Amino acid sequence: MDKRFFLLLLIVTIFVVGTYFVFQVTRTPWIEMFELKSVDMRFNIRGERIPSPNVVIVGIDERTLMKIESEYSDAWPWSRKRYALLIERLANAGAKAIVFDISLTNASNEDPQGDLYFIQMLKKYPLVILPGYLANSSTYSLYPLKEKKALASNLRYTEFAYKIAGSPFAIDKSSLYGTYKIIPPLKMFSDSTWGTTFYEIGPPDVDGIFRSVPLVLYERYADEKGLPCFFPPLAVMGTIKYLGLKQGDYYLNLDRNEVVLGNIHIPVDSDGYFTVNYYGAYGTIKNFSAIDVMENYSEDKLKTIFKDKMVFIGYTPTSKGLYDLRPTPFYQNGPGIDIHATIASNILQRDFLTRFPYSSLLYLSLVIAFFFSMLFIRNIYKMAVLGGTWIVVYLLVCQYAFAQNVWIDLFYPTLSFVLMYLTTLIYKGLREYREKKTTKMYFSKYVPSEVVDKILADPSAIKLGGERKKITVLFSDIVGFTTISESLDPVQLVELLNSYLGRMTDIIKNEYHGMVDKYEGDAIIAIFGAPFSYEDDAKRAVFTAIRMQEELDKIKEEWAEQGKEYPIRIGIGINTGYAVVGNVGSEDRMNYTCIGDAVNVAARLETLTRKVKKYILITDSTYEEVKDYVDAVEIDPVMLKGKTRPTRIYSVSGEKKGI
Repeated sequence: MDKRFFLLLLIVTIFVVGTYFVFQVTRTPWIEMFELKSVDMRFNIRGERIPSPNVVIVGIDERTLMKIESEYSDAWPWSRKRYALLIERLANAGAKAIVFDISLTNASNEDPQGDLYFIQMLKKYPLVILPGYLANSSTYSLYPLKEKKALASNLRYTEFAYKIAGSPFAIDKSSLYGTYKIIPPLKMFSDSTWGTTFYEIGPPDVDGIFRSVPLVLYERYADEKGLPCFFPPLAVMGTIKYLGLKQGDYYLNLDRNEVVLGNIHIPVDSDGYFTVNYYGAYGTIKNFSAIDVMENYSEDKLKTIFKDKMVFIGYTPTSKGLYDLRPTPFYQNGPGIDIHATIASNILQRDFLTRFPYSSLLYLSLVIAFFFSMLFIRNIYKMAVLGGTWIVVYLLVCQYAFAQNVWIDLFYPTLSFVLMYLTTLIYKGLREYREKKTTKMYFSKYVPSEVVDKILADPSAIKLGGERKKITVLFSDIVGFTTISESLDPVQLVELLNSYLGRMTDIIKNEYHGMVDKYEGDAIIAIFGAPFSYEDDAKRAVFTAIRMQEELDKIKEEWAEQGKEYPIRIGIGINTGYAVVGNVGSEDRMNYTCIGDAVNVAARLETLTRKVKKYILITDSTYEEVKDYVDAVEIDPVMLKGKTRPTRIYSVSGEKKGI
């Protein structure tokens, strides 16, 4: 066993495990946010589900608002007689509970008769839950004394507080969703309706999405007065009425992290929050326009739709100016009424999405197993497959569990596996890299480094034969080099040639990523497109030629400064076409090179430069790929050796300006 690898992997494992348990205790927001995003992903992969048929929504939509205003001159906020009509029609249709998500904390100055009619319907049909809103201590302190006295006498909502089961010490009031004072509906409404509560959904998660909502509100005002101070939200109150429960039939038990409604045990966390199991986008829970309920549907149709139903009444996304929009895993701007209705449906169908209670034990077991699986596999490719498979399987298990309403932590365990997996791959990869580097240093003395890389990636490439592929071949030769060589001693000649070849090779290999196939005296043969092809092979080859001519001018200037005058030029021929590329030679000695007609044409173009006095010549096949990038002029076609018809040839003078 590699002791250094064992120690490294052990340190990483201890780190990720320790960090996980710290996050489990602190619920660090940014880590929890990634986990919550994974929940959204799982919701959308799971798709829509069927909600309870006994929960429906009556929406105050734009169509309703326009109809009431245009035909009855009743702009929002409406006369309360509109709500009275809704209650009457729904109650006569057989609704079992009617839940308003609309604030009714002020009397109507425009239509007091409408208020009286509304009160009459509330008393006649004891099915209705009306909500108030929440005021913190600073807001409440600004209320006039007269209003505070009125609120002190309007405490009927306290009759609906939870009973407390289990140890009272299990309740940490500071951790619960709380407020100073519930501002209930007007006393005349509160005293007339079946029940009252508050309509706030609670705060969103750290990323602004509503996934969990509090099922208990702690009111400090009631606590100070010695009154019951833990209250159910709108959806729970609607469900209590729907199920026909009385005080004492529902209670809060944070010893067991649950809210109990009759025989329904609703799981909550230690802070009283419930994870909403969304069914889909707005509209998944059946909804009907308020104007249809008030005017358009017959009594028989109303009975068909609303008999024995829990009906939520509130704003829809199309209610312009009535902003009650909340983002959820399924939509960015959905109405709050849909969240209330979803919670009620979750309770009725017992569709409870619960976070896996043994996440820490599962996580620790999986990390240990993953640690040993990574430790004892030597082959890096098998390790990559196993590690990747492990992660994919865990993701699939998490998604399957989610479809069964079990939320297994996905993000941090997956992150832990990935960190351990990457640590393993990086370590093994670096060790393999060092081995390959040693091999490369040895072989690079004999063959081009590009070939070495290919050999290291695929050792089976070291064999006779090759592949036919499209390449661009560059042939360059120094015009007049023979004359110069005769005037220099061998040391000077080699020094000059090495300087020239070194700088030209740097341009080919490092600036334009070509491959120097071979040197033949002062001639250079370069390939673009082998061993690996790119879309711009021809462009890079021609740009290389232009750059080589520019570099030659610099070299000649440097020689001139040293008092050396060598009137030389470079002839360069370039052709694009198909050639055979591969290892050519014997078993004992091979050369990665190219052969074929495309290579021969490039060589003949280079020879032609002397005759036409144009020093970068390209064939039409190359020209078609670079014409948008270089300035080139067609010269007279030439009958090249081995060809049956003339070849179109272009002389390149430089790069196009502005490219």
